[in-house]
Amino acid sequence: MIPQQKFEVAYEISILVAGYLRGDLTKEQETKLKEWQQASNDHLNWFNDFCQQEKIDQQLKMFHAANKASVWNKTQDKILAAGKARTKGRMFLWRRIAVAASILLCLSIGLHFYLTKNTSFFLEQQASRSGIIAGGNKAFLTLDDGKKIVLSETKNGVIIDATKLAYSDGTEIQVISASGDTSRYAKVSTPRGGTYQVVLPDGTRVWLNAASGLSFPTKFIGTSRKVELSGEAYFEVAKDKMHPFIVASRGQQIEVLGTHFNVNAYPEEVNVKTTLLEGAVKIKTDGQAKLLKPGQQSDLINGEISIKEVNVENTVAWKNGEFSFKNEELGSIMRKIARWYNIEVIFNNKELSKKTLSGNISRFEQVAKVLRILEMTGDIKFKIQGKTVTVY
Repeated sequence: MIPQQKFEVAYEISILVAGYLRGDLTKEQETKLKEWQQASNDHLNWFNDFCQQEKIDQQLKMFHAANKASVWNKTQDKILAAGKARTKGRMFLWRRIAVAASILLCLSIGLHFYLTKNTSFFLEQQASRSGIIAGGNKAFLTLDDGKKIVLSETKNGVIIDATKLAYSDGTEIQVISASGDTSRYAKVSTPRGGTYQVVLPDGTRVWLNAASGLSFPTKFIGTSRKVELSGEAYFEVAKDKMHPFIVASRGQQIEVLGTHFNVNAYPEEVNVKTTLLEGAVKIKTDGQAKLLKPGQQSDLINGEISIKEVNVENTVAWKNGEFSFKNEELGSIMRKIARWYNIEVIFNNKELSKKTLSGNISRFEQVAKVLRILEMTGDIKFKIQGKTVTVY
């Protein structure tokens, strides 16, 4: 029999290889792994061949229900039995090949048992090397003279009034106009992977989701308070019965007096969704006008408005730092993840995008953990390469 010591050495090396894949080896461990690679061309070839996701997937499937000791014994028995069937003239060479093959196979077995105890290792290693991080406070403000101001990531939000810009903690950003020029407009935009809070001149509070923009005057004048939205935002509108608050977005207008509501109007989505939490709003298009009640959501698609009851907590979960979905198509879920982590998503099989899932996940988890939770359905897998996530 092949000495158990050889197996233990192989198993130890397998742990180093797994550490390499995760990207968390110490310098001492890196040196030890490099010495093992350089000791034999077989070692180096195995290492280069194994360190691919496809190979690891094969090993996990092959040894999924295996017991380390039983696999070890069966492997030796099969290889040595095959060796005995050879002619005596080739016995010595065959035994050497058998021993080498067994040791390399043990590495695969060792990696299997190590990896099944650390199921997140591969996605985490891929995400770490790709530099993918969760979103945060990121935005820039553009004035109507074209000047662009990058807003601080350490601040919670920005307050806009007629004469100055300031962060929510009172720190002044810039004086707009000493005379309070009412003709000026501003736009707060968040990139992919960004979110920000805005307090408008009338006191209305707005939370912008990733890849969104809100345009508004630095002072509301006239009979209404009108803003324009692209992307997604949650509004807490300051009450003013004499001056309706109007949100224009993708072919619709939302008219309110004072209320809390969410608008999802991303250009890449088929429909525009408006969800009311409290108060009342009127949804208008060129040919329709409908009233929403708290707990209802309007769905605008191809110029037609439909209304349904929804769980509003799921709709505004993003504002509270969560992904929340119920019977939602994977394609829609992955678009949300893509915007927040600033990644691109590719479906190898378009049918997978129609698969529906339910769940709640913190938006501040590493992307690998988010994807791993989705993988727990058993029907989907993910591969990260650079800033691209492939679903297969």
